[in-house]
Amino acid sequence: MSGQGTVAVSVQAEQVLRTVPHGALGINDTVWDAHVGDEEVIDLLREAGVGLRALNGGPLGDLYHWRHNTRGPDEHIDSTLGEQFQPVPGSGFEPFAEAARRGGVEMLVHVNYGTGTPGEAADWVRYANVAQGQKVKYWVIGEEIFRNGYYADRPDRYVRQPDHHMDKSPSGYATNAEAFITAMKAVDPDIKIGVPFLVPGDITVPPDREDWNTVLLTKLAPLIDFVDLRWYPLSGDKLPDAEVLGQARLIPAAARAVREQLDGVAAGRSAPVEVVIGASNSAGVQFAEQQIGVVNALYLADNALGWLEHGAAFFAWWATHNGGMTAFSEPGNFGDLGILATGEQWESAAEPPLNTPFAPYFGLLLAGKLARPGAELLACGAGSGDVSVHAARSTDGAVLVLLANNTTEERTVELTYSGHDPADDVSIDTYTGGSAVIRAEGPGSATKQVLAPHSLTLLTVPGRGH
Repeated sequence: MSGQGTVAVSVQAEQVLRTVPHGALGINDTVWDAHVGDEEVIDLLREAGVGLRALNGGPLGDLYHWRHNTRGPDEHIDSTLGEQFQPVPGSGFEPFAEAARRGGVEMLVHVNYGTGTPGEAADWVRYANVAQGQKVKYWVIGEEIFRNGYYADRPDRYVRQPDHHMDKSPSGYATNAEAFITAMKAVDPDIKIGVPFLVPGDITVPPDREDWNTVLLTKLAPLIDFVDLRWYPLSGDKLPDAEVLGQARLIPAAARAVREQLDGVAAGRSAPVEVVIGASNSAGVQFAEQQIGVVNALYLADNALGWLEHGAAFFAWWATHNGGMTAFSEPGNFGDLGILATGEQWESAAEPPLNTPFAPYFGLLLAGKLARPGAELLACGAGSGDVSVHAARSTDGAVLVLLANNTTEERTVELTYSGHDPADDVSIDTYTGGSAVIRAEGPGSATKQVLAPHSLTLLTVPGRGH
């Protein structure tokens, strides 16, 4: 703090962290979403700067058969999810790929490892990239296979990932995954293939069990192009808002631990193994109204930009549409892990009309305004955890600064810049809780701002002479 209630923010425009690649911000599309190709959806995602869409079935992904858009049986899934989240007419690969083509974005697809075969996966590559010319770039062998029951420390509230192989160990997965990779790259050697990977420490490995990451890197490092991480630091019970909004501070250590493991197998590779955040949200289960409110908008922007700053090839949020639930919410309310409403109704609550943006959409939109392809992410910092800050230099030379007030009270920030001489005509975009729009203002100050409680404020700061 530089004074009572004032937070000092510094932007070091001369320190470039990296250039934002195409497809840096992504979104997951579920295999039960029949509205992936709605024109309204494509427009909303384009406006938010989404450059990659991922077809992901979550726990259904390893039961999913792409050719007929169906899922096979699984005793555990059938008993926990029942008839929820089923592939439906209008969902599946064809509508997904067509929506991605119309939106001009990259694609990622998870193939069915749990109950599928290398031949089925290779046929999918052949159909998508050879027969249809869809140019699907990223492919992942299975979903969260490390949750297949091999490790017994996961709480009952987790949905176990289907895996019908007799050998559910990391060695078993690695052996089978090699057959998938060989078959798929024989069809299209230019695709990038990844495997599910863990943030070190996410699962406690008993002494008599193999370590997932170690085994996969030992056996598959020469064959894979990227590792697919999940970032759900709060996959348990609902937590206080302040704790949710503190999770981005875990990213530097997590990214460093993953990179150290990957660098240990870098010898002999022509390129490093990339890190992707293939799915993220503030919680993976027990979703409640916290996930559709302003807190999750702040969480999305802070965590997406944090991972991009620390080297992730892309960060993909879960999800465009998910579907809601009332079980973990206050009476009359609901939760939903999607950024757009499905229009569902229950006895006690109802979602807004289909494709209405929830608050996290606006967090994605402001993050996307800052992290456009070609922009340079810049070093920056805040003198208090009450405020999160991210900065970038756009391709036209302006510096963009995204400020998040993580508290329930106003915060005044005083900004200083090095390597950039700020002009006076600063434009300001603000999102606050309960709002259905981004509020645009300006001209404003480049050096002092009063941030509303639980808000996101994006400053676009031209340089003098630009």
